[in-house]
Amino acid sequence: MAGFAASLEATGCKPSAPAPLPVASCDTTETRVGCPCPKSLVAVGGACADHAAELATCGPHPSTVDTCAVACERGEALDPTKGSCIPAKEVAEIPEASWLGLHEGERLTCPTGALELGHGKLGCRPASFCRYHQVWNGKTCAISEPCQVGQYREGGACKPFVGPSGVDLPLWAEKIVRPAVCALVPVSSTPETYHLTLDAPGNELAHLSSAVESSAPEVNAVRRAVEAYAEAVRSIQGPVSSTKAELTIVCPGQTLSAPKIEPKDPDAGL
Repeated sequence: MAGFAASLEATGCKPSAPAPLPVASCDTTETRVGCPCPKSLVAVGGACADHAAELATCGPHPSTVDTCAVACERGEALDPTKGSCIPAKEVAEIPEASWLGLHEGERLTCPTGALELGHGKLGCRPASFCRYHQVWNGKTCAISEPCQVGQYREGGACKPFVGPSGVDLPLWAEKIVRPAVCALVPVSSTPETYHLTLDAPGNELAHLSSAVESSAPEVNAVRRAVEAYAEAVRSIQGPVSSTKAELTIVCPGQTLSAPKIEPKDPDAGL
């Protein structure tokens, strides 16, 4: 995703997609490369995990919902610290809305991106930072069909991160974890840096562990999300291409752009 600055240190070279493996039979209850996730699990980060892990990859979010793909109605604003939508009536009561010139019956909308409340300010989140596993389709952030196990989505195509030597750990971190982190955190005018370390002793996915270091206020949410991705990729089992991968993720300083005011519906209340 454009705008991210990252450095990947693991193999001494830029990750490249490994050769795809032959597709195995998908008539199974197990997680298999090249297959959809079993019915008891959901797709998370190119692999499979339970519902709790899926929600953890979305950051702060109510544990009672069925999905983390929050879609706020027109005029509502997403509160990313809670993972829920602020009703339009409550949006109008936020001091920032009055400063923007919002009057009774009017709504704030975003031509592109999504309306959010960030650090007490209402604005439009940049469209390139799609939340909750959604993908920018040229007009809006939309939910896309999950790739098969062992694949990541790039543009409109699914590409493999698993080859003959197993899971390409640096590639998986670069293509799945890196973009997820900056899409997870609230927009901030100050760049935020996260240092990720992945260890897989003995080149075995079963032993994979993750560590995230940062002074950013959202570091705990990022740690939970990264561990959830690690839990999911462990479901693939088998070997990894390297025992360690280190990733430095810099989420650039961004500002919420000013929303537009949608006039009051003349037929409202009739």
